[in-house]
Amino acid sequence: QRNVCLMMLREALALTAMFFVIHISIAKTITQQKKVHSQTYSIRPEQELVALGACNFLGSCFQCFPNATSLSRTCVVASTGGLTQLHQISNALVLVFTLSFMTPLLYALPNAVLAAVVLFGVYGMLDFKECIRLAKIG
Repeated sequence: QRNVCLMMLREALALTAMFFVIHISIAKTITQQKKVHSQTYSIRPEQELVALGACNFLGSCFQCFPNATSLSRTCVVASTGGLTQLHQISNALVLVFTLSFMTPLLYALPNAVLAAVVLFGVYGMLDFKECIRLAKIG
């Protein structure tokens, strides 16, 4: 019993660290893009860690899935200029509407089309000059 708990704790800590690193890297990427557009934002990792911890702790009380950053949703919000939580509420309402009423229409959609939608959203975050520079180094 004790070995199982220790194993689960080790795995949970590894996942937590991975989710946090992904979250901060996405936040820094978006911050760098916003600096290009003359807006300045700062990332405070300790505040982000507390926010993620509070969300996951409260979610665990209601048997929710762990909260983690989604690259595709972040790209959509960044590309549309969403800055407040109201944007997230409108996204949630659109998602509920889509899942409730449009699922039969989207059921037969090929996975390649869905992948193209995600890639189109991620395309704006890619820095091809940086990729070429890193390829020359490595």
